[in-house]
Amino acid sequence: MSQSDSSGTHEPKAHLEIYSEPIGDDYKEREIRYGREYPQKHGDRHPWPIDEYEESRQREQAVRLQELEQWRHQFSMTTRTGYVLDLRTGSGLWAMYFADKNPGCRVFGVDFVYMQPWEVPLNCDFHIIDLTQPDWWEIYVDISLVHINDLGGDISLLKCLLAGAFRCCIPCGVVELHGITLDLYNRKGPAYSFYKDLQTAYYKDERQLSLPERIPLKSEYSTHLQKRFLKTWLDGLEALALDLMTKHLGWTRERTLLECALTREELHNGTDGFLTM
Repeated sequence: MSQSDSSGTHEPKAHLEIYSEPIGDDYKEREIRYGREYPQKHGDRHPWPIDEYEESRQREQAVRLQELEQWRHQFSMTTRTGYVLDLRTGSGLWAMYFADKNPGCRVFGVDFVYMQPWEVPLNCDFHIIDLTQPDWWEIYVDISLVHINDLGGDISLLKCLLAGAFRCCIPCGVVELHGITLDLYNRKGPAYSFYKDLQTAYYKDERQLSLPERIPLKSEYSTHLQKRFLKTWLDGLEALALDLMTKHLGWTRERTLLECALTREELHNGTDGFLTM
C-alpha cells in the first residue's frame, strides 16, 4: 500500500517482494459493536473503534498536537535523511506528517490494523504486518528513527516493539514513544471514579494507564492551545472505554456513554489534575 517511488538504491530487505501483494481481506473485515466499527482481525490487541468518526477525531487531535509542538523533532541530519519507522501507525497521521516535513526521509508506517489512507506523500509507505511476532523487524534495516504511537498500555506489545526496534536501528538511532493519559487529584468527582474504573478494565486486559508533558485540567492554568487539544482528547472517551468496560467490568453501552458524558463535563469545567503525554 504505497504511493512511493521504488527506484531507490537501498531498500529495507525484501521490501518489494513482500509488500507488492494486496492487503488480505481478513485485515479489511470490520464488526459492529456498541454502535461503532471495530477491526475483526487483531481486535483483542486493538479494542478501539476504527470508524469514520474516530478517524476524524484523530485527525483533529493530530492538528492540536502539531500546534502544541508535540511532533517537532530536533534530531541529526541522519534522522532527517534516513529510514523512519512509525509503529502502530493507526490512521498514519504521524507518518505522513513526518514524511511531508522531511522529504529526504523514507517513512514506513506499520500496523496490524488496516485504517490507513491510500493517498500519501511519495516518501511514505504503509505496511500491514503482525507486530506481535518477535521477528516483525527483520525486513527493516538501517533505521534512524523509530516512533512508537500510543499502545493503550499494552506492555507485552511494547516489549516486542522495543526489542525489534533496537535490532533494526543504526548505531545511535532514536526510539521515541508517544502516549496520553490522565492524572487526577480530585477524588470526589465522576471523572476520578470513571478513570479508576477505566484503569481497572485496562489492567484486566493486561494494559497499564500510568505517563511527562502535563496539561493542567483547571482552565485558568492551561493555554488556549492546551484547551483545544484537551477537547479533542475528551471527544475520544467513548472510543477508549466502550469495549474494555463492557468486556471486563460488565458495563452496558448506556452506562458507559453516561459515565463518559459526566466525566467529559467535569473535565471541561476544570478539576485538579493533569493530562499527561
